[in-house]
Amino acid sequence: MKNAGTCMLVFLGGALLGGAAALLFAPKCGAELRSSIKDMIEKEVDAIRCHCEELKEHVH
Repeated sequence: MKNAGTCMLVFLGGALLGGAAALLFAPKCGAELRSSIKDMIEKEVDAIRCHCEELKEHVH
């Protein structure tokens, strides 16, 4: 069970980095790019927190 949680976090981290890389290569102005990156990071961090809470519930 612990291994599955680690795999999930690694997957979500990779998705976060891939999304950030895609945004960096998109043709946008600086302010739009920073806003997009901030929004994407906040969304992914929330998703990771949710998954961590779910994993904690399954462990206990």
